[in-house]
Order: sequence, then C-alpha cells, then structure tokens
Amino acid sequence: MGRNPHVDFYSDLLKRVTKARDLPTGKRVHSQILAASDLKTNSFLACGIIDMYGKCGSVCDAQEVFATLPFPNLYAWNTLLTAYTHNGYLQEARKLFIEMPQRNEISWNALSATYTQHGFCDEAANIFIKMPSTTVRSWSSIVTAYAQSGHLFQAKSLFDSMPERDLVSWTSILAGMAGSTDQIKAATDVFHRMPGWDSPSWNAAIAGLILVGNLEEARVMFHGMPERTVFSWTAMILAFSQNGQQEQAVEIFSRIPQRNVVTWNAMIVAFAYNGQVGAAKAAFDGMKQRDIVTWTGLVNCYFDLGLMEKSIETLNKMPQHTLKCLTSLLVAFADCGHLESSKDLFLRMPEIDIVALTAMLSCYAHAGEVELSKYIFDGMSNRDAVAWTVMLAAYAHAGHCCEAMQTLAAMAVEGIKCDENAFISILNGCSHSGLVEISQWCFQSMVADYNLVPWVEHFSCIVDVLGRSNCLHEAEELLHAMPFLPDVATWSSLLSASETHKDLGRAWRAAQHISKIDPSQGVSYVLLSNSLNRGIAPDKY
Repeated sequence: MGRNPHVDFYSDLLKRVTKARDLPTGKRVHSQILAASDLKTNSFLACGIIDMYGKCGSVCDAQEVFATLPFPNLYAWNTLLTAYTHNGYLQEARKLFIEMPQRNEISWNALSATYTQHGFCDEAANIFIKMPSTTVRSWSSIVTAYAQSGHLFQAKSLFDSMPERDLVSWTSILAGMAGSTDQIKAATDVFHRMPGWDSPSWNAAIAGLILVGNLEEARVMFHGMPERTVFSWTAMILAFSQNGQQEQAVEIFSRIPQRNVVTWNAMIVAFAYNGQVGAAKAAFDGMKQRDIVTWTGLVNCYFDLGLMEKSIETLNKMPQHTLKCLTSLLVAFADCGHLESSKDLFLRMPEIDIVALTAMLSCYAHAGEVELSKYIFDGMSNRDAVAWTVMLAAYAHAGHCCEAMQTLAAMAVEGIKCDENAFISILNGCSHSGLVEISQWCFQSMVADYNLVPWVEHFSCIVDVLGRSNCLHEAEELLHAMPFLPDVATWSSLLSASETHKDLGRAWRAAQHISKIDPSQGVSYVLLSNSLNRGIAPDKY
C-alpha cells in the first residue's frame, strides 16, 4: 500500500508556508488537514504543523498540536523542543528536555542552543559536557556559541581541542574573531590556515577587514572571491558609502551582474547615509520590484534628513506594513521625541508588542508626560528591563526621585537586573532636584548592593549635585579623588556651580583645568575677564 498522496501535498504546502513565515495561511492549511478524516490523525503532518507554528512564532498553537498526539515519537519531541528554542523559551525548553523519554544529538544541541541565545554560555558548555557522545556538529555548536557571544578565548580553546574540524567550525571561529576589532589579524591568519573556503568564510573575513576600516585589503579579498554573493556585494557597497567613498560604492553597484532588490536596497541606504536624498529617490523609482525593506529604507532616509512630511507621506503610500517595520519606525520617531507622529503611528499598528509599548513609554517620558508614561507602563502585561529602566528614567528626569527609588526597589523584587544606565537616570534626576543625600545613598547602593562599577558619568552626577547644593569643597575633592581623569563636562559643572555661588577662586581653578584638557574652550580667559570686572585678581586663587 503506497503513501497517501495528500500527505505529500500538505507536507510540501506546510514547508512552503513555514519558509514564508505566513502564519494566517498556515492556520488555514491546519484547518484543512483537520477537516480531512484520513489526515487529521497523521503524526507526520502533525510534526509539520508543530514546526510551522514554531517557526511562525505561535508557540501556544505548537503546544496544542503536540498535546493531541497520543504517542509522540522522538521526532515530535524534538520538533516542539526546537519550537521552544527558536522562540527563546528557555524554561519551557529545559522542562521539556527533562520530560523527554529519550534524546538524541538534535535534542542535546537544541537545548544547548537555547542557552546560547540567552547568553548563558557556561550552561551551554555544561550541557555539552553531559552529552553521551559528541560529534563535529555538537563541537561546532558550542564553539559558535562562545564565538558569537564574544567569549573568544573559550571559543579558541574549544576549537583547538576539537578532535576533528569541519568548515562550519572553522567559519565559526573566523566569524567570532572577525567581529572583534582587536582580533582582525588573528582572524586573517585563521582564514589563510583554513583547508578550504566557502562563501560564509570569505564574507566573514571581508566583514572583519571592513570593521577596522581596511577597505583596500577588503577590496583585494573581494576581487579574489571565486564566487560573490549578494552579501559580498552589499557589504562592499555599504562599506565604501559609510566611509565617504560614494563613487566607489556606485562603481561596485554598477558591476553587479544581476541586481536584485537586496542590492538596490543597499544603494538606497548608501545614498541616504551620504545625504543624497534625490539619488535615493531616483534609485527607488528605478526599481522594478520593491519589498518592505525598500519602502522602509526611503522612509528612514527622509526621516534621518529631517524631512518628516516626506517620511510620513511615503509611509502612507506603502502597500503593506509589517509589525517589524512599523515598530522600527515608531522607535525612531520616539527616540527623536516626535510625540504626535509616534502617537499616530502607534494607533495604526495592527498589533502591539512590548517593543512598541516601550517606544511609546519612552516618547511620553521624553516629552515629560510622566502620568501617560505610567499609564502605558501599568498596562504592560510583560515588562522587560528596558521598560522598567525607561519608567525609572521618566520619574527621575521629571524630578520625582521618590517614585524613581520605589521603581528601583520594585525592579529588585521582580528580579529585574538594574544596570549602570538606570543609576545614571536616578542620579541625574537627583542632581536637577538638588537631592544630595539621596544621590549619595544611590551611589553607595549601586556599588554595595548591585555590585556595579561606577562610570565617569556617575561621578559627574555626584559632582553636579554637590555643586548645585553649594557643597563646592566636597565637589572639588571628589573630582581629584575619582578613579578617572575628569573630563571637560565634569570640570565645567564645578565651574558653573562656583560662579553661581560666587566662589571665583574655585571657578578659576576649574577653568584652568578645562583649558589644559581642551585649549580651544578658552573659558579661563572669559572667567579672568569676569573676575577682573569684579575687582578680583587671579593670583589670589
């Protein structure tokens, strides 16, 4: 008895839908399969449906389909596990892995991958150690994990320990080194030691050279490629344009044998980067085919050059809007403080995710609308560290330091890690409100309770609040005691406070330090003039 041809048909259809990440169509295909009595209990199709939901980001639907399987096989277990790892569901993946009646290499590698995605490389390494047997693929996976997370020493140690290496492992260590500015020479050495090269290895080496601005060597390597990919062409176009060599970028573009929408998009970005809005629009108009990236590129071009009306007009002409596109534009509008444009875009979004909510939260915060920020924040079902930090900053910048402190305490209760930027926000708020004792307590708490190492910006905030509160002696002492060389901004803070409180001797000393750091400032001479006008001689200081 042969295989049901309908199974092959729907299996192929599911693969196409999965590749396109088309969830609505995937759900319709699922409904059709359920309506067919000879297909709805087919475990092979069920696994295809689980995979489709997982790749399309609908993990709940994947779980529901898995739950209908009376006796799921290892392939089904691995498919759901992959759905979890693909979407970053760490705890669920770990729990499922423990529940699995049996495991194979795919199971172990999938769990290792999800720890890697969250940056837990040591946990991924522990899983690797526990594997009953290892293959080149599992070795390459852990090397890639450490390399991509920037742990190059560990990645190199593991790479050197590999009993056998394949092209993937060589390319992983190459790409990791090529992504670090101080490892480019080592990356080039690795490239020349490789037993063979494929497009990803060539592209990684070229990307590393571009990263450190070595365009000439990148060009030589580019010309030496046996076969150039879309990535290769676009990388060179963008590299030249971002280094002010637009003519070379255009020349590279003109030599592409078969231009596609990706290479055209690169040219639009290149023109936009150099402020050539007319050329960007001409490239847009000359395209036979456009995608969502094309439209977004032109919208961003207008936006970056301050042409807001053109940006919104182009946005309105877009034939379709994806959530990702709208969210990225919303974030851009919010970062620039365009409140009304952000509100209009927010209301047009087909669905709202945490990124969009955080963008609006940030936009209201920048506009000083603390109550509206709190309204958005309170309505968020899932708050990440970014949302908490933005809300904390909103309170601090508005001078609501008590609320900022309460938010900081709530973050600790919720298990949200507070970083250095959060404390800069609080200390800035305390500084503008003149809250010396609270700012000093925050600074001490940052070190003692959160194990954070203060940056020069944290010290500058304390200097500023001491100066504003006429604690000028303490401010100057801190400037000399801090473990950094004070910059112009920090000395300028003391200078301004000293002038405000008419301590011209201290102001003169601050001005002299500024002149030594940056002679072009010339503030010492301005202060000298002011002092002499008041009848005070500089040599008294």
